[in-house]
Amino acid sequence: MSLRLLKYLLFTTLLISIVSNQEFLKSDEVTKNLSVDDKINVTFIEEKILRSHTKGVTCLAELGDNLLASGSYDSTIKIWTLEDPEKPITTLLGHTDRIETILYMKEGILASGSRDGTIRIWDTKNNFNLIKILSDHKKGVTSIIQLSNSMMLTGSDDFSIKIWDTNNNFKLIRTINAHILASISCLLELSNGLIASADKGYRIYIWELTSDNDLKILYTLEHVSFVSDLVDLRNGMLASSSYDGSIRIWDMNNHFSLIKKLLGKLGEVRSMVVVENRFLVSSNTWYPTNPLIIWDTEEDFNQLVNFPSTHDGYVESMLQLKNGLVATGSGDFLIKLWRVDIQQGGKFCLEQLE
Repeated sequence: MSLRLLKYLLFTTLLISIVSNQEFLKSDEVTKNLSVDDKINVTFIEEKILRSHTKGVTCLAELGDNLLASGSYDSTIKIWTLEDPEKPITTLLGHTDRIETILYMKEGILASGSRDGTIRIWDTKNNFNLIKILSDHKKGVTSIIQLSNSMMLTGSDDFSIKIWDTNNNFKLIRTINAHILASISCLLELSNGLIASADKGYRIYIWELTSDNDLKILYTLEHVSFVSDLVDLRNGMLASSSYDGSIRIWDMNNHFSLIKKLLGKLGEVRSMVVVENRFLVSSNTWYPTNPLIIWDTEEDFNQLVNFPSTHDGYVESMLQLKNGLVATGSGDFLIKLWRVDIQQGGKFCLEQLE
């Protein structure tokens, strides 16, 4: 049996199964509509695609002046203007391995972390000139965040978290050997002032930043596999996703107790984003549709719908932009822009830009 025929049979089987359950309806090159129940309808049309990367897109960040930055396995960072995203306005070179994380900072600084073990600091207000290279991590840099006090935290495959003073030429202040058993996958400052770090094993640590810029562990949370993303839902709850196929919801006001486990049953969960401060969207690895799943955080995390992302690779990064658009970056080298519209009666409408 040819590979093409096998793919067709797999896709046909999946489509019949899903349509029979009224989860989504898909047709080629036409508007797609779905009525899940009397309150929810989802519509999305042919997408706007940003093409330039030569390998998979790993991370996205919105910059000032209506700009979008994307990092890739091709070791480059592309800068796009959202007013005319047909091609990038510039490409940042210098990293020698894939870009794992990018962050736009308060001072107009773009920080990029790479598997090459370095962090590069770029000046977005001065033609994206390279300001500094930080080479203190021993392995790949997987996550960068800036705290409300302006300190920068970085996580790495060397199991450590490093704290940097952005007001003192990015001076390294402290190294915390945080995750003993696995590489760090992501970092997040929570709305309650605490810090969460997750690893490629199965653990999440909740930290308190002390007065002497050290980290003190308060809680340990667990999945059963690689923790891929963390999202503060801004309602006293923390969402964590994992390659174990689940999203777990933790109560930040009750010692981070587990409230709910969401199972989309569509493969690994790679990334998450909160849309319109209500809908949690997760990207999943179910072949061949690489679906996105929408969960309603205000209705006990009811799974509203899943639909094919139309990407040919896993969606590794998602971001809602200030203009309301949602950007998705995928292993198929592409970035797609989606328009979101929420209408009366709880209607959730997703439109990909024409």
